[in-house]
Amino acid sequence: MDTFVRWAGGCWIAAGVLFLAELAHPNALDIGFAEASVQSQWPAMHVALVLAGILTLFGLAGLVARHGPALGRLGITGAVLAVPGVVVAAGLFLAEAFLFPGIARADPALLDLDGPLLGWTLRLAGALAGLWFIGLTLVGLAVERARVLPRGAGILLAVGTVLFAALEGPFLPVAGKVAVVIFAAALIRLGLALASRRPAVAAAAVPV
Repeated sequence: MDTFVRWAGGCWIAAGVLFLAELAHPNALDIGFAEASVQSQWPAMHVALVLAGILTLFGLAGLVARHGPALGRLGITGAVLAVPGVVVAAGLFLAEAFLFPGIARADPALLDLDGPLLGWTLRLAGALAGLWFIGLTLVGLAVERARVLPRGAGILLAVGTVLFAALEGPFLPVAGKVAVVIFAAALIRLGLALASRRPAVAAAAVPV
């Protein structure tokens, strides 16, 4: 168990590093997905985000395995919500990485925001992927409340996640990139705390 939890901490750290690839994401809402998806960094950037999502799942598994009872319903609910969000987001990232560039070259109009491929489809996928960030916010709050990790690790995750979704989601200039760095730092901070935490940590009372 201890080895698995330490590896899970490493997964959080690696996920944070990989999320920095988002710094290279062009403002697709401004220049359009057709133009954005033919940029050279587009495929690798989205593959990095897919890997970050997968590593986040392993990180969550280790966190819940070690501290599940102490995290209570809030933490477990957050973890459960995050899983389908990661799955949907990973599928969306893979489609963006490997399908969008070809579509952009063959028929750019298909990638218009009000076109047949995006529009309500993109909004629905984005809403489902948002469960990832709702889940991480709840997990962060649960970690902070339970005090199973050093103070600040949980609240940084919660705040960083909210900032990432609110500022980088619409690709706000400067603020969005700052939010990416804060979110990445939150994942790394949580991973370091989990990997270095001694096993005999238990809450005096199990929150509900």
